[in-house]
Amino acid sequence: MKKLYALLGIAALALWSLTGCGTNMDTEALIEEATYTEALSEGDGEGLDGVPEGDEDGVVDEEAEASVDDEAQLSETCSLEALRARVMARYDRNGDGRLGPAERAALAEDLGPYPRARYRWARHFRLQRMKWVYDANEDGVLDEAERAALRGDLEARCEARRAALLEHFDADQSGALEASEWAAAREALRARIQARVQAVLAEFDANQNGVLDEGERLQLVAAVRARLQALRAELKAQFDVDGNGVLDEAERAQLREFLRSHVRGEHFGEQGV
Repeated sequence: MKKLYALLGIAALALWSLTGCGTNMDTEALIEEATYTEALSEGDGEGLDGVPEGDEDGVVDEEAEASVDDEAQLSETCSLEALRARVMARYDRNGDGRLGPAERAALAEDLGPYPRARYRWARHFRLQRMKWVYDANEDGVLDEAERAALRGDLEARCEARRAALLEHFDADQSGALEASEWAAAREALRARIQARVQAVLAEFDANQNGVLDEGERLQLVAAVRARLQALRAELKAQFDVDGNGVLDEAERAQLREFLRSHVRGEHFGEQGV
């Protein structure tokens, strides 16, 4: 299913903003964006994988060098409110219930185009692609109606994930996951991410030292670029109904609706988390 998620190389698309960009955003807008990123990353970040052309290095780091514990996030409560609380807990270092200047700066840096932790780059670009999906009027900013649609789909994503988790890990069929069942779900997710990392190393770690050196990384970037170019062409062809090589407004709307189904997590039953 990952071939369905390489989306925004279809045209020369800019990086969109909810209410502004970078450090010019107010604190609540930053927290809102971080919450959306958290929701989209929950459970291996499925839904919008792939990167716009030129940003392949972000997915390289995510695939080859991500912290497995950091990526294998799976919270027991799944709602935008709960995820917002998790964002606050991460950045509110003094626990006073608000983000002071230094705390806000750390959040802004993690959401910016050059996050401190390289493995977070793919999350940053995933958020930008998600904004494009919901920018129905293509004005580069999500208005209140577009943000409401995004929030609704992310809540639906939580429900879809919950249903998939119950289907795969509710061994006693109680309708809720006990502590041992949550542990099994998290371990399954962690194992899947670790397997992805090992697959990348097996293919590109020629000297078998457990990390990718500069030459090996360049080979991986080239392979990722070729894969994404092929997937973008496939997706474009799927929605280019008139075959003229350009997605018109109606075709872009159909593509957006297709991608919204993945934001909603309608594919989650396949892997369980």
